[in-house]
Amino acid sequence: MRTLRSQNKASSTQRIYSTAARQLIDFLDSAGRLRAPEALTKRDLEAFMEHMTSTRSASTANVTYRALQQWFRWMIDEEEIAASPMARMHPPIVPEQPVPVLTMDQLRALLTACKSNAVLDRRDAAIIRLPAGGGGRADGGRRRLRGRRDP
Repeated sequence: MRTLRSQNKASSTQRIYSTAARQLIDFLDSAGRLRAPEALTKRDLEAFMEHMTSTRSASTANVTYRALQQWFRWMIDEEEIAASPMARMHPPIVPEQPVPVLTMDQLRALLTACKSNAVLDRRDAAIIRLPAGGGGRADGGRRRLRGRRDP
């Protein structure tokens, strides 16, 4: 933790890294495989990651994997271990989860709910209309504001 604080890592990063290390230690202890860091094997880490992917979301398992990579890298830097047991491992795959898109009827219903002239309703209507009107495009909005069609 001292190193993370000295590097001015965010408190959330510090928490993620320490939680990942604690989870690994707890897993190894409960499995009767807890040993010195230099004695840990790829098989130990694969068993832990298998446990993570079966009990947590793929995204959480991936974050844990990345945090443990950093922990083992730190142990190498501190000369606690000679090589990382994760050296030839691959992170868990995080499948893409498509975001549901609103139908035109749903979009109309949202805008109908924002019909009053109240400040919050006007703000909400603007937030809804911005992406629907192409305002999220990097250059489309600038061209419209300038009144030009070509770059």
